[in-house]
Amino acid sequence: MKKWLLIFSCILCISVLSGCESWDRELKGMSSEFGGGLERTVVIKSQTGEILFQDEGKFDIEVSEQRVKYLKDGKLQIIYLGGSTAIVTEK
Repeated sequence: MKKWLLIFSCILCISVLSGCESWDRELKGMSSEFGGGLERTVVIKSQTGEILFQDEGKFDIEVSEQRVKYLKDGKLQIIYLGGSTAIVTEK
């Protein structure tokens, strides 16, 4: 009896959470963490709109006010922004 109640509770929780945006974001974060990142495009533009750097691939990324940091193909990439703008797009 307890086993069926536990199974029913698990199915109910999964079905309730499956339509929730925060649940979807959590699943995407876990797949990124354990799957080597998400497919992304990184574009660094100057203040005039000129493209200074562009890269795409599967990687995790960390963006701060001063830099963009990501690991791709086992190599750490750090781009210092200065007055530039970083645009990161998930595919």
